[in-house]
Amino acid sequence: MKKFFSLLFSILLIFTAVSAGAESAYPARQGTVTDLADVLPDDTEKDLVKLSDRYSDATDGEFYIVTRHFLGGRDVNAYARELFDAWHLSGSDVLLLMVIGEESYAMAMGSETMLVLPQETVDTCFGSYFHQPFMARQYGKAAADMAKETLSRIVSGWGGKLNTTGLFGTQNWQVVHVDAIEQELNSMFSSLFDNLPEVAEEIEEKPTLLQEDKSTGISLWKVILILIILRTVFRKRRRRNFGHRPYR
Repeated sequence: MKKFFSLLFSILLIFTAVSAGAESAYPARQGTVTDLADVLPDDTEKDLVKLSDRYSDATDGEFYIVTRHFLGGRDVNAYARELFDAWHLSGSDVLLLMVIGEESYAMAMGSETMLVLPQETVDTCFGSYFHQPFMARQYGKAAADMAKETLSRIVSGWGGKLNTTGLFGTQNWQVVHVDAIEQELNSMFSSLFDNLPEVAEEIEEKPTLLQEDKSTGISLWKVILILIILRTVFRKRRRRNFGHRPYR
């Protein structure tokens, strides 16, 4: 039982850290690329910077890309828009957001840019150039293809032509594996659920375990419910990895 509560305490610390991160301020801009999830190859980052510079030369706008693991339950489109505003980006700027752990993504643009690249066109570009490599965990290719296509369309809409010569052409698009993390979490979940009968006995002997901590709002039942949800999510993700999910 001590092993279980040690595991439970570790999980509580993780959830506390995740909650704190979700409520914190938006991340600081790190230049063209803010790769918080650490999924973009170095060569891809360098070419994305070059592409942004060429886009800036053609439009006076800037291109930014942000990767994160999770958003703490926030809507991806709303978060992208809020981040765009928090960074005080301009009317011709473009921001591409990739949320790896939630398998979601969005693009936020300035008012001038939206006149030549409406949301319907952005959705089409996501479906044609981004979704498949993203779901296949080729995050570098997804980012490169989406950036080239959308920025080229924007420049073309303003009567120009974006120079993409020499960018991304020789790169080996590798799949980013997160299976090790999933296996570790699944191992933790399995260990926890193996001990559930003992937990029930412990709760029966000590009903106070069910009471909510007023300072944190945490109770044992809440933790168990969250873990059940997470276990279900990871099982669905493993099943989905056998084939690509259709674009919606």
